Amino acid sequence: MLTEHGTATLKQQSAALLRKNAVYQKRRCCLNICIVLLPLVFVGLLAGLQKVFDDLVDSEDTRI
Repeated sequence: MLTEHGTATLKQQSAALLRKNAVYQKRRCCLNICIVLLPLVFVGLLAGLQKVFDDLVDSEDTRI
């Protein structure tokens, strides 16, 4: 439904934009998966490095 000036209302524009973004995101499924998984991989790597460094520091403290 258009206003009397021939333009769409804010609600209509928002709904159209949400539909457009939903379709675009559906097409980019692999990218969306990477966006979610990549930070999880980095957190796992950081946790692993933290464990390695903690073990190194603990083993150095016990040798002294």
